[in-house]
Amino acid sequence: MSNKLKFTWFLMLVFTVISSERIYSQSEQVVIKNSLLRLPNQQFFLLGVMDGRPDKSDIGFFTKGAFNKRIPAKFASSLEDAFSSYLKFALSSDSSKTPIVMKVVDFRISEREDGSEEIGTAELQVVFYVSDKDKLAKVYQTEATAEEKGPDISLSHERRIRKVLENVLMSFNNSEWQQAPLVYEPLSFVKMQTLEIATTRNKDVKETWNNLITSHGAFGTNAEGWGLSYYGFKTKRRGGWFLSYSASFDRYTVDPGLITRKGFNSLDLNYGKVGVGLMRRVGEDFHFALNALIPIGTEKLTQTLPSGSILESNNIILGLEPQQCFYFITKSKVSLVLGAGIFERFTTSKVYNFDIGLRIEAGIKF
Repeated sequence: MSNKLKFTWFLMLVFTVISSERIYSQSEQVVIKNSLLRLPNQQFFLLGVMDGRPDKSDIGFFTKGAFNKRIPAKFASSLEDAFSSYLKFALSSDSSKTPIVMKVVDFRISEREDGSEEIGTAELQVVFYVSDKDKLAKVYQTEATAEEKGPDISLSHERRIRKVLENVLMSFNNSEWQQAPLVYEPLSFVKMQTLEIATTRNKDVKETWNNLITSHGAFGTNAEGWGLSYYGFKTKRRGGWFLSYSASFDRYTVDPGLITRKGFNSLDLNYGKVGVGLMRRVGEDFHFALNALIPIGTEKLTQTLPSGSILESNNIILGLEPQQCFYFITKSKVSLVLGAGIFERFTTSKVYNFDIGLRIEAGIKF
């Protein structure tokens, strides 16, 4: 395959990835499915739900498209209506029990990446009040978080919403709320009051280490070859990027015409590379990487002297090789890896000092 055809193939691949970005609606609607929640020895009935958040329009976001565009999430009407409708179906509604109002202090759904995996989260903080006409008495406060990993995490937000609602209600039901002293405050005051509950929202996310082993081919304007590469990276990111480390061994064949023009008969070129890079997830299974590697190796040259004798020389070569690559890595723990990109190579070789070309890879993540 000629270098021109190789570059054409790569450009078509990049165009396909970029053009796969679709146009989505301005928001994504969440519908909570009805399900029953039976609490043992339930001594209350839910009179209503109150939204005490400062920004009542924000319930979080979905991510969509090849570049993870954030799409605001919303309920069909309001949070109060959505939660009330679900809980009135889910809970026993014996009006002879103690009337309770649940005030939502904070609620949010979100998505994030953990290396090559996608994580969906629902977070809820609430305060429970005993109701007496137009007065409320605070008796309990709690919070819950539900988190899941999966390939289509956007499809399961409502399940995590149900989970956090069930968890706060079970926590309340199992508490000693009936022994709490009743200090009543006007309903209008409670509605305006802003509360904070100690939360674990910003707790550190556990880091995991990922390994990639690939076989790669590099097709430059001056040299072509194959090799093996190793990449390792932690899943913890800074601003959406995570740091990667790499090492590889390569064997190249240099353009014979170039070797002849430089006055040599043959060239045997071998070297390894070590480097660091930055990787970012840009789609469901796509990642973009910026790598910088340092080639270190040897070149064995032969040339014919004017006397007719053959001179052999061995040289140490050093260099710098930036790479810009796209990778396809599925979210499973062990997965297939495919990659394609471009490289620029600067070396101290006596035959060529610069090369640019296409790089392709295939391997496994574990």
